[in-house]
Amino acid sequence: MDARADAVADRLRALADPIRLRLLGLLGRGECPVGPLAAALGIGQSLTSFHVAALRDAGLLITERVGRFTYVRVRPQAITSLFGDVLELAAAAPADRELDAAEHALAKELIGDLATRFAPRLGTEWVRRVVQEELRRRRNDLTGQGLRSAAVLVRRHATERLRASAQADGYERKPVPEVLFVCVHNAGRSQMAAALAQQLGGGRLHAWSAGSQPAPAIHQQVAAVMTEAGIDLADQAPKPWTNELLRAADVVVTMGCGEDCPVFPGVRYLAWDIPDPAGQPVEVVRRIRDDLAARVRGLVEDLTDPAASTPPARPHPQE
Repeated sequence: MDARADAVADRLRALADPIRLRLLGLLGRGECPVGPLAAALGIGQSLTSFHVAALRDAGLLITERVGRFTYVRVRPQAITSLFGDVLELAAAAPADRELDAAEHALAKELIGDLATRFAPRLGTEWVRRVVQEELRRRRNDLTGQGLRSAAVLVRRHATERLRASAQADGYERKPVPEVLFVCVHNAGRSQMAAALAQQLGGGRLHAWSAGSQPAPAIHQQVAAVMTEAGIDLADQAPKPWTNELLRAADVVVTMGCGEDCPVFPGVRYLAWDIPDPAGQPVEVVRRIRDDLAARVRGLVEDLTDPAASTPPARPHPQE
């Protein structure tokens, strides 16, 4: 069993107790000190603290000392992701090999750097898990390009996921609207849209992209037509959507993968009918780029013009 499966098993074992399940139910209503939790559970404070510590060590709770009281709150993102992890592991191919010594050293370096910012709120275990997941994915995708080349993408993608986790759980504010563009392979449409949004937004929004089934690399003709528009995609790489990226978004724009994208309350979903540029001649890819630019320009104005009215959140469109 690999490290990720071990981590999932540890969290499931932490939940395998009726008192802990009741504890999570109580904390689902909001944060609470240990004393009132013990009273509601009908057990002593020391036993309550024991169960809280077990769930905290599994990454499912956060505790914070305020004066004489210890407040406890749920990490919703960790609870949400646990079920998805179980399904992914059940359907996964045979486990990848464990990290070797050089990869472990790189993971330790990145975890140490990112923990300074994110561990106080998200916990060191969550930082470790995100870094290791991103390192495994980049290691497989970038075979032959060197570990340090992969490290640039690992750091960037892990930082985005951790930042999204902090925003989704209310620990970091959103200085500008967050937009996530999603397509199937994250090798064409969504990459183009996110890059155009960053360019046209001029710092007024933050754009990110992801895919339901990420490809190994961005399509060459896509990179070429974006270079014509003054946008370099050389430092980008396909990546999967994750729950934290979706939960942190103000707007999720889907292109051909709407049925695969989970729906979260409070997130606005848009479905854009954009053809897949894969395998298309460069003239067609240019038209796709220009269509996306027009749509993105309208979205930027909609999200950043104070005089514009923002439509309410709506159910995810059926495609």
